[in-house]
Amino acid sequence: MVGIIKLGGLNQVFEKIGTINPNTLSPTFGYTGLLTLVFISASMSWMFGYAGQPHILTRYMAIKEKRKIRQSTLIGTIWVILSLWGAVLIGLIGLAYFTSIPDPEKVMPLLALNLLPRWVAGIVIAAITAAIMSTADSQLLVATSAITEDVYHKLINPKASHKKLVFLSRVTVVLLALFAFLLALEGGVIYFLVAFAWGGLAAAFGPLIILSLWWKKTTKQGAIVGMITGALTVIIWDKLGVSSSMPTELIIPGMLPAFFLSLFAIVIVSILTQNTRKTINSFLTKFNH
Repeated sequence: MVGIIKLGGLNQVFEKIGTINPNTLSPTFGYTGLLTLVFISASMSWMFGYAGQPHILTRYMAIKEKRKIRQSTLIGTIWVILSLWGAVLIGLIGLAYFTSIPDPEKVMPLLALNLLPRWVAGIVIAAITAAIMSTADSQLLVATSAITEDVYHKLINPKASHKKLVFLSRVTVVLLALFAFLLALEGGVIYFLVAFAWGGLAAAFGPLIILSLWWKKTTKQGAIVGMITGALTVIIWDKLGVSSSMPTELIIPGMLPAFFLSLFAIVIVSILTQNTRKTINSFLTKFNH
């Protein structure tokens, strides 16, 4: 709001952006023909990630009353719309205000420092950092719980003592944090790092979550093959640098092909292993006792 007021209103923001780069305000970013389809596919592919985010799904799993599920879905949807459109608006205001930014990923703190009193800017930047830390620690704790409880305790060593599980959890947290730190040392554009992580979770868990809820013929073998297929596809897509020579807005994240390959893998393998009668329902009962 401060940026809009500083620039003279929303109309002035759009007018200034139009003089800088008219394509920015185009729904297709100025692309036509086949490139329009590529742009739309690249933009919409991010929606597949929500079904595979464990730190988001655990919030829904923690709901105790059925009637609150619809409420939480509505609240979550509204929040996502507001937050994502807010992020887009900040980018547009930053473009109009600075005209050119060497590192666009710093537009939010730069706007805060240039438009707000220093102490207010500090609070805003601290809030952004807190949100990042909240997401990071949620994912870290969910991953640790999955390894220690769902894998080690329930599948490898059901008789493990509480003391041993606590120790294993602490070691797992340290190892996962160290692994994430090593990945971060490579540097690079945050957008692509987020796309890689988001895509890995989306492709590995998204199709499985959807099919386990809506297709009761999903088998244990299908679930395992699907997770491996999705994760490997994202990794290979990233390492091969598929479409990396194209503009950022035209780069299709690996989650798009990986999501559907994982989906097909689960269906095909589940059909081929139906005679085992080990459906996802019987497999999941192990985690409910």
